[in-house]
Amino acid sequence: MLALSDVRTTGTQDFAFDTTTYPGNIYYENHASYIQYEPNELECVTNSRYTGSITFTRVDTLNRVFAGTFEFTAENTNSLGQTVKVTDGRFNVKY
Repeated sequence: MLALSDVRTTGTQDFAFDTTTYPGNIYYENHASYIQYEPNELECVTNSRYTGSITFTRVDTLNRVFAGTFEFTAENTNSLGQTVKVTDGRFNVKY
């Protein structure tokens, strides 16, 4: 999951904020998370120590399209220090 508070133009935004995980968060800053259910449950979230970024290469409000790339390293919320690294992420979505 990629969570962003505001996207209006192309460019890069960082995932580098400490936040609580859903559903405990009422307000959160930009962050990314990785959730795995099988074979073992795992929930990892970016924070100020384990970070990443998202780059919007297309923000088309007329045709309602976002496109770009992302990468991040996220920490396991139940086992501090255990991380997952996501690289070469791409998206092209209609909203």
